[in-house]
Amino acid sequence: MPRLGYRMLVKSISRINTYNQIEGYIILPMIKGKGEFEEDVDDIDEEIKDALTLMGIKVSHAVEYEFNNQLSLTGSFGLNWIYWDFTQDKDNDLGESSKVELSANLSYTYTMLTLHFKLDDIIK
Repeated sequence: MPRLGYRMLVKSISRINTYNQIEGYIILPMIKGKGEFEEDVDDIDEEIKDALTLMGIKVSHAVEYEFNNQLSLTGSFGLNWIYWDFTQDKDNDLGESSKVELSANLSYTYTMLTLHFKLDDIIK
């Protein structure tokens, strides 16, 4: 899942750091069709992948406590919003056309506890 984000340091006191974070991402499905289809399987696979590709944004606030230079514990809470829009135009052999439009939004709040271990000092 490719992600792109930004973390902004809000306040730092001794070993405690607080951050605001924003992150955008795209969910790319991996689909392989099999079976007997009247149409080309590759075209159907591409249509399904386009239909299931989701985008989202995550906004959170995190508090990090550094035990030492290599180990830290982070607690965060935030909002994760996934949105999806799909439009498909089809023309058949009789000259008739159809259009399908679908959209969905899903958002939820979350809390997360993370243990970070950095190998930078060990490798040097």
